[in-house]
Amino acid sequence: MAQIQTPSNPYVAGSPASRPEMFFGRSDVFEFVRNALVGQHQDNVIVLYGKRRTGKTSVLYQMHRNIEPEYLPILIDLQALTMDSVNGFFFEIASTVQRGLRREFNIEVPRPDRADFESDPLEGFEETFMGQVTEAIGDRHLLLMIDEAARLDEQVQAQKLPPDVFGHLRSLMQHNASLNFIFSVGERLERMKSQYALLFTVALYKKISFLDRKSAESLIPEPAQPLYSYEDSAVDRIIEITSGHAYFMQLLCHSIFAQWQREGMPKVTVGHVNRVATEVVERGSANLKFDWDDTSSVDKLVLSAMAEALDEQTTSVTLKDVQQVLEGYDILVPRGDLISAQRSLIGKELVSYAADSRYTIDFLRLWVRQHQKLQWVKEELSTEIGGLREIAEGEIAASEKQATRRKFRWGALVVSAAIVVAVVVPLISFAGGGGEVTIMDTVDFTQENKCGFLGQPAGGGMLTCVRTVDKLSDNTLRFNVEWTADIGGLTAGGDLTPAVGREKSEVGAVAPYLEDSNGVQYHYIDVGGSAAASLALTHGQTDAGSFLFPPLETGITSVSFVDLEPDTGAQFMIEGIVLE
Repeated sequence: MAQIQTPSNPYVAGSPASRPEMFFGRSDVFEFVRNALVGQHQDNVIVLYGKRRTGKTSVLYQMHRNIEPEYLPILIDLQALTMDSVNGFFFEIASTVQRGLRREFNIEVPRPDRADFESDPLEGFEETFMGQVTEAIGDRHLLLMIDEAARLDEQVQAQKLPPDVFGHLRSLMQHNASLNFIFSVGERLERMKSQYALLFTVALYKKISFLDRKSAESLIPEPAQPLYSYEDSAVDRIIEITSGHAYFMQLLCHSIFAQWQREGMPKVTVGHVNRVATEVVERGSANLKFDWDDTSSVDKLVLSAMAEALDEQTTSVTLKDVQQVLEGYDILVPRGDLISAQRSLIGKELVSYAADSRYTIDFLRLWVRQHQKLQWVKEELSTEIGGLREIAEGEIAASEKQATRRKFRWGALVVSAAIVVAVVVPLISFAGGGGEVTIMDTVDFTQENKCGFLGQPAGGGMLTCVRTVDKLSDNTLRFNVEWTADIGGLTAGGDLTPAVGREKSEVGAVAPYLEDSNGVQYHYIDVGGSAAASLALTHGQTDAGSFLFPPLETGITSVSFVDLEPDTGAQFMIEGIVLE
């Protein structure tokens, strides 16, 4: 009797998507690589960056299907290399290239000889080995795709590799016409140590993040066809709780497929999705714990307080709500620390921000509620919490003392606004700073009303105006803004007359970002001028600063400049900023 075969689960639960039928989206990434590889004078170095499990390695696996045939991509997984010496490092790369050329492209190159790398590993690789490669590939280019590039710095810190390994690699990037590089970086760029960051100063950058909706809508149902289908509401629910995170979408759909094998339902509903959510949290707990461990003490307090305040009906909270939850557990955290924590969590893509904060991936909320309850975190971080309380109580006392003095002082009216200071990314410098950056084009909005007001209409705030936008040579965008202090708020005609008897209006820190026509947010990566310091402006006084944003996605020609105050959730939007 013939045995009935049970279909195998088509969804990839953890491994990179090496098969093309399980790879969805990322056309923008491949287009970026194709356009960025060839420069006017030499081919460019590319860095693909983003948080763990967002699909960077999967992109590298699919590169050979999405790039011109004159490029021969070879994947170098640094996790698979010993990397215990610089000569061993270059020998291992050469050996990987030799095997890859033979296996992937049927190109034969002599097997590297370890002795060629002993006295001068760079010469052994560049002159001896690459000489043989160049002869074998002719006019084509070897494209080295270095995955898990952060391991280079780890080995240098562990003194397994010498610091000059970065200089060796830079020399290869700049002087070998047959050799191109794509680096995959799993950490946030601003964490790079100086020597490690120096390796990438000549690179172009592309962020790998969550899938767009169209790609997500393909990934969910297509692998399961024709076995079963998904209701539209079930697809919406999956995208809602994963935000298009490829790993968690695959993991969730993997569990749904297993549910179908048990029950044989012809169509997946929202109920089926919700039923496997707890299972997915446990299966993904190692990655969720990694995200948790990668946060600061205040970040952890914010995440736990958010999980305490949120449920299936309440999907977002303000920072004020978070503060109230913390105070309910007798935890005092300085406001500036809470704002910095929120900014950090947004940068790590653990939290998203519109008017309020919400978990980007709802599985993290469920995991935190189960494994990192606020009371447990309070006990674990008791020493740090004690230090935070002292600072917070000192700030409260100073504020009360200052308020008492103000009751007896009349005169100049002052608005203060703390501008969130981003960690300076060592990869980009403003003109006049550490180095000159060429400005390709400038859009002038001085004569247009590209302004918005942030503050309480009856209590004062800041009038923010976008004056010009510079497109820099690396396609980053520098928004040059001005702030004008306004006590008492703006009238319809823009009158800056102060409110009678009002001495000062407190405005929380602001965290501007861009939003394109597809709803994609671009958070700033560097600041300049007064954006990098606190402001204390008298009524009607103006100061200026700038924010550097990463390149827009391909095809985007207009954006909105969104300014928000995380402490209260107040925000405004300057719409219709056309950049072409």
